[in-house]
Amino acid sequence: MWKDFGYYKRLIGVKVTYEITGLNQDKLIIALKKRGIKLYNVKKINNKRMQISVNLNQSKNFFAITKYLCYNTKKIRYEGKGVPLYSLLKNFGLVIGALAFALIAFIASDFVFRIDFKGSGQVYAKEIRAYLKENQITEFSRFSAIDFERLEDSILANNSHLTFVSAKKNGNLLEIYSVAKTEKPTTLGGNCAYLKTPVSGVVESLKVYRGNAVKLVGQQVNAGDILVDGNVLVKDQLLLVNVLAYATVLAKETFVYESQIDNQESVAIALAEGLLEDKNVINSVVSKQKVDGGYVYLVVTEFRCVIYAN
Repeated sequence: MWKDFGYYKRLIGVKVTYEITGLNQDKLIIALKKRGIKLYNVKKINNKRMQISVNLNQSKNFFAITKYLCYNTKKIRYEGKGVPLYSLLKNFGLVIGALAFALIAFIASDFVFRIDFKGSGQVYAKEIRAYLKENQITEFSRFSAIDFERLEDSILANNSHLTFVSAKKNGNLLEIYSVAKTEKPTTLGGNCAYLKTPVSGVVESLKVYRGNAVKLVGQQVNAGDILVDGNVLVKDQLLLVNVLAYATVLAKETFVYESQIDNQESVAIALAEGLLEDKNVINSVVSKQKVDGGYVYLVVTEFRCVIYAN
């Protein structure tokens, strides 16, 4: 049934236009009509070529007749309101395959294939992984079963060596970014009237234990912007409290390195990242331009800035 579409061909209202090559065109037209083939849009191009449209459900018989009478036939196009439906039915197997693939991909996207540890706290990856396992978070766990905010807080609470933890889904990767306690500042002091960002970039995460967030995750911020202030509304009364919060901002810096030597991209990146040794570098991209007397290397470095209200 799916090969010839039988009954469906008669319903969907599609015509097929053919180009026919051969002499005695009128003879062919008469022969087709005698055999019950309904013809549309007969157009004679010259004495050897013409175009004819027939109903889709008669196309197989049409082709067999023209072949038997030694005419060369070439399919030109499909016409009619039913063409989209015909294309769908004709490629039914492909459509089902594509839908099945999309469904499998959607289901698979909810599974953890790998757990990655980043940041200075990755030296404690073994301990973090053990804690994750205790809480049934391993490879092939489901992302939908993970409360990321709660997971971040619980990892931090159960590892005294860490001062910051971020957990997020990246494709099928569970990324755990953590900051070791040796980095400064090391604690949340809760003695600030606000939390400011020292760098320009995009807010990656924001945890507010006390205070009022004035910026959102994903929002572009400039150096000096207040992320959290101490204005809190309690029973319709505005109170000023000390802020207890921390945030991460993804920022970029651009460095220029000039050299008379070609192919110094790795050197340029090393120098640029060396200037950011107190920050968590995520990625560096270098471009090169030839100038008089040498080369100019432009390095754009992305890094993560962790900010605490102390």
